Amino acid sequence: MSTIPKAKSSTINALTVVSNGWDSHPRIERSVISNCHFESLTDSTQISRSRLSDTTLIASSAPTPAPAFSSKQGKSQIERSSLSESLVTDCYIDRSAVQNATVIRAHLERSSVDGSEGMVESSRLDRSRVSNCSFSGSSVAERSSASDCTVRDKSYVGRSQLNRCTVEKNTRAERSVLNDCRIEASWMERSRLDGCEVINCRLERTVFKGMRLMNGKWERGSLVGRMGDGEVIAEKLEDWEKRERDREEMERLQQPLVPLPPAPASRDEKATEPDAPAYLRINIAHGSDISPAADIKKEHTVMSPISDAGASSSSVGWSTGLTDSDSQSALDAYDGPRTETPPPPYTG
Repeated sequence: MSTIPKAKSSTINALTVVSNGWDSHPRIERSVISNCHFESLTDSTQISRSRLSDTTLIASSAPTPAPAFSSKQGKSQIERSSLSESLVTDCYIDRSAVQNATVIRAHLERSSVDGSEGMVESSRLDRSRVSNCSFSGSSVAERSSASDCTVRDKSYVGRSQLNRCTVEKNTRAERSVLNDCRIEASWMERSRLDGCEVINCRLERTVFKGMRLMNGKWERGSLVGRMGDGEVIAEKLEDWEKRERDREEMERLQQPLVPLPPAPASRDEKATEPDAPAYLRINIAHGSDISPAADIKKEHTVMSPISDAGASSSSVGWSTGLTDSDSQSALDAYDGPRTETPPPPYTG
């Protein structure tokens, strides 16, 4: 473990220095450093006129190649700085005030990074002020201010103001004001965009609000050409969003319906079969059952013109009014159908 030999006017608290043979030791001046953690820092690490609180300064153990944009990619150099609750790795930070920051391999110059727990990743900020932003993929912000933004994929922001924006895919924005925008693969200069989505466009001295722009060139608000072979699109962003919602809803409605499994019948539903005739219905709750007579077809009662008793017959017809014995005797004495012969001729 190495100590810190050149600290001047310093208050250092909870020091931890992890080093296996530094090339040089940090030089800290006029400093208040609290809860520090130093690791393999080299290249004459300097912290000057500084107040670092809850600080961790880590340089990579293996040498990290400097990005092409960086002219001073030292392993550490912080000057005239105030860092609070910070994690700092390979960086050059000059005349800085960084708050709640995580700064990783960044080049910050005359900079202030604020924000709720802030963060700046592998990026360079020159004379810029950022809050709650992420810069990655060798992106650069120069003399700009940004809040709640993401800048990535080798994008460049120069002398611009960004609020709640996403800038990506090699976009270049210079001297522009962007609010609530998503910019992709575009170039813009001296333009102002509010609530827009811009893809593969070139804008110069143009103002747009609530628009979706694709594949076009605009100068001073007029369309003057197109970018690439794609169709030029300029439409209200809310109209496009409504169309997308309608399309998604239509796709959802066109999906095949999945039949629901039949719900199990409850005890009360099983008790009565609604399609059965009334005399065949079963009421399980009362313990009744179908009587044997229920299957016999109901007989028709017909009044006999012969019998005053109106006895019922087992078949449709007239009752003879005879008892069973009389009917049997009559059948036994039957000698065929009765024939009627005309009277003999008168001979008198």
